[in-house]
Amino acid sequence: MKELLYVITEELSFCFFVRQLLTVIILFALGYVINYIATWNKNDERMPIIRVILSFPVGLSVFTVSGLFMLIFNIDYNSLNILFGVITLVLILLMFYRPKWNLFFNKKTAILFGIGIILAVISVSGIISIGFSNDSMYYYSAYPHEIVRYGHLWHKFDTFLTDVGQGTAVINTLPFLFGFNESFGIHNYFNISFICFFFYAVYDEACAYYETKNSLIFATISTGFLVTCMPFVIISKLVVANVYFMETLFIVLYLNYKYKDDENGLVFIRVLLLLMVSFIRIEGALFAGFTLLTYIMQHDYKKRDVVCEAVPVIILQAMYFTRIYLLIDEIYAPYTFMNKGKALVAVLFNIAVLIYGLVLPVFNDKLRKYLSPVVVTFSALILVNALLFLYDHSLFIANVKALMGNLLLNSGWGFFAAVVVVFIAIVPKVKIKDCYFDYFFIGFLLVSFAACFARGDDLRIDLFDSGNRVLLQIVPFIVYAFTFRFIKASYILCHKEQE
Repeated sequence: MKELLYVITEELSFCFFVRQLLTVIILFALGYVINYIATWNKNDERMPIIRVILSFPVGLSVFTVSGLFMLIFNIDYNSLNILFGVITLVLILLMFYRPKWNLFFNKKTAILFGIGIILAVISVSGIISIGFSNDSMYYYSAYPHEIVRYGHLWHKFDTFLTDVGQGTAVINTLPFLFGFNESFGIHNYFNISFICFFFYAVYDEACAYYETKNSLIFATISTGFLVTCMPFVIISKLVVANVYFMETLFIVLYLNYKYKDDENGLVFIRVLLLLMVSFIRIEGALFAGFTLLTYIMQHDYKKRDVVCEAVPVIILQAMYFTRIYLLIDEIYAPYTFMNKGKALVAVLFNIAVLIYGLVLPVFNDKLRKYLSPVVVTFSALILVNALLFLYDHSLFIANVKALMGNLLLNSGWGFFAAVVVVFIAIVPKVKIKDCYFDYFFIGFLLVSFAACFARGDDLRIDLFDSGNRVLLQIVPFIVYAFTFRFIKASYILCHKEQE
């Protein structure tokens, strides 16, 4: 009997392995097709690398957005309908782009694809350890299973509708749609894709100032520090929404910075990824709006890009809130993070960002000195936090104490804070104009304070507290911002010495 059970278990494990591997590879290939269509006419010699590195995140975002459409419009949630949704997105993309396919696949791409498949095998093999919590089991395993079982959103899902990022729930329906039971391979492959992207982002920035050898050294040290620091290790291994949120948000932030001057601008890819960000966590709409504000802080931003990124987020978020609050039976949740009032605030915030991005260029240069995006954004964020403090100072203070307590009492932070302090002390003191990534991580803190306050109850001093996990997400942004600053500062100092 034991031998029979062992044989059955082995066969099931192999079956799960193959199905999960095929799912990962198909999403990877789908993302590559999307990336190629959206970027085929770009002459950047590094574009083939970006296409491959971003293939899995983009492929997963296409699946996620398609799944969200099914749920929001009450279309039966099954693999066939999602396939139609994916095909529809590809056709929409082909309406705007007419790619030539002669460069779709070449020797360089084949090598990168081969490396991608090897990494996919490692991701689904179980070699890389992951961590689970109660949220992992209830929100991102049991709930996705019920979505597949019922095929639509149901009022009896109650708290799952108001406290769970529906994007992450959709991602975690993959095992139940395609029969491989667990999503650890998808989780791991997304992590690997992000680490490769982070390495490339540092390398690409360093190449603007240094030769290839030194740029590779910068990228290796920075990425090595990131993947070994405790906050990133914890978030990247924990099967909750934070890993997808943190890593997708970074990709969008970088693409908004890198391709702001580009006529193509990878707009379609940025739209897909920002939509994903807005639904990965329940407060995602706030951070999507703030990401656009950070983009507007760049003086030469394009109004077209603001419209393309903001409008889909506004429409889909408004449709989701309309669905759960107006079109299905009343939700009787024992507790709710999101309610009608907060939902309205989230949508209006994104509308305000859109209007601001459209109106700002109208002002002449003299007036824009006093209404600069940086001043307006941080003044508004500080004002919002001040109003929240006045509204309920005891809750606000309790949350700040909990957040600081988690940082100081080592709730997953390790020596990261100490390393940051040392870096600030030793980094060359050179004035760098408009440091985009500095603005983001400082603003991220202010938005996080407001988002944590909106929960309505006190945060806890605990490694797995939601507020602590929100702050742990900031680590890649800080590491990149400091690397970015160090690269520029050291280059400026070297050239001053030569003069």
